[in-house]
Amino acid sequence: MRYPNLVLASFMANGICANLIHGNILDDTKSAKPEISNGYAVELGLNEIIDTTVHMIDRQIHGTSPDLLPERLRRTLRPMSRSVSSKVYCHIPNSQPAPRQSIETLRSWACSLMQTEKLGPWECRQVACKYNTAIWLCNDNNDQADVNTITVSRHVDDILNERDCETSGDEDSIQGQAFSNENYNVIVSWDSCAVANPSEDINVDAVNQIYKDTCVL
Repeated sequence: MRYPNLVLASFMANGICANLIHGNILDDTKSAKPEISNGYAVELGLNEIIDTTVHMIDRQIHGTSPDLLPERLRRTLRPMSRSVSSKVYCHIPNSQPAPRQSIETLRSWACSLMQTEKLGPWECRQVACKYNTAIWLCNDNNDQADVNTITVSRHVDDILNERDCETSGDEDSIQGQAFSNENYNVIVSWDSCAVANPSEDINVDAVNQIYKDTCVL
């Protein structure tokens, strides 16, 4: 069987099978079947199996054979995070898509805050706004909602991982809304950010490391 424009990496974690599908061509000469040994395994058609944890997949793949990975796969491979959202809606009316890289930076920054947002009944609050990208947290309850920014970052991941939230013809422009069973939701969209939050520059490497260490489920 031939899968055009695919490189498939499969891994098993706690009984959950997840797939990353990106990149070039995978055919019957490069098996997509994962072999499990000491936990997790990833096969990229590179004639090698990489034993790892979910948190280390990206790091080990890049460190083992970066020159063999297609440019698109090197650019888009990210730590996997299990879904925390009950549903994700994409392309909300009257909202514009934001750049993927900016969303990822603000997601990591929100994670690094590790603080609880306390929202009044039916209140919507802008958790972050920078680089023409905004993250909103909205309470759909008649009572106060207490939501940690780590959880907010995981809902943002659900939007990032939902392919339908990408703009047609531009996978790096994303807009969507993730809902929680606890009756709040998180919105990601473009914004001019007349008042930036945070106002200071973000140390991207530092917040991304905190995200990988703390917020990836």
